[in-house]
Amino acid sequence: ALNETMQAAVAAGFGIPSQWDALQGGRVNRVFLAQVPSGRLVFKFFDTKRSNLLFPNDIDGEERALAVLSDTQLAPRLRGRFDTKAGPCLVYDYVEGAVAKRTTVQAINALSKLHAQAPTRGLRALDGSPSALIEQGLRFLASDTSDRAAFLTANVPAVSPVPDAKVCFLHGDPTPANTVMRPEGGVTFVDWQCPAIGDPVHDLAIALSPA
Repeated sequence: ALNETMQAAVAAGFGIPSQWDALQGGRVNRVFLAQVPSGRLVFKFFDTKRSNLLFPNDIDGEERALAVLSDTQLAPRLRGRFDTKAGPCLVYDYVEGAVAKRTTVQAINALSKLHAQAPTRGLRALDGSPSALIEQGLRFLASDTSDRAAFLTANVPAVSPVPDAKVCFLHGDPTPANTVMRPEGGVTFVDWQCPAIGDPVHDLAIALSPA
């Protein structure tokens, strides 16, 4: 018998899958790899109730990003979207390759290519000014009752304003886990549920984070 997610894929017109495997790594949404008549596709079912300040779980943002980047190989090719009882679902091509274990020169070069793309409309805008970053940090610390949080809150640095950076197309979470190294040597980023526009330092900081 077809399970609920498989039934949703069939009802959306993708055919009966001969393969339907849950993909590992997604912390928020349920993601499946399917072999359907048109090829190997990823079906990503969004949990729209799960999101946070730094990493929104935005299906509309991911759909916009994939739509504009589908021909660049920086993102998977978008194949469709449909609504189900299991949550809204995005469908895109499966990207062959290995998930990166660390941030590489190739990944940074791919981010540079992304940042050179014209941003699509409708994405959230990130404010990288010192005052905005301090305000964000204080919002995180407000729910932390540790002595370290109290010390940081009482010792907020005074930072001079910096010039505005060029606004770029951002992935939003370009960690190694979201970076696929394709067999021919190219790089494709996956998990585009928190794209944005803003200073490229936002992407670079996350890509280079030890986390």
